Amino acid sequence: MIGDCCLPQGSVLGPILFSMYISPVGDLIAQHNISYHQYADDLQLYMSLNSEDFNDLSAMEICAVDVSRWFVENALLLNPDKNRGRRVWHAQTAATASLVQRYRRLWDAH
Repeated sequence: MIGDCCLPQGSVLGPILFSMYISPVGDLIAQHNISYHQYADDLQLYMSLNSEDFNDLSAMEICAVDVSRWFVENALLLNPDKNRGRRVWHAQTAATASLVQRYRRLWDAH
């Protein structure tokens, strides 16, 4: 339950108390074996994929849903305009993933 007190904008305690308030979200993310980076009110989720599971983002999707639910349950809102996904890979990894995908399509066709 949210208390009826608040801190003035720009308070020195604001960032510290906010970090303490949302610290349980780190435990929630860890339950999904997802890595994260948090700075103030910015939260980034990331994970490493190998060429075999390059397109399997189900763990990330489930984690994102659970994090969103946690924010709602704790009277915090996520800005949907700032929520986005991005894949970054090494060129060699991308080539390997492409070959694996082609092989799977060929295998499935037979």
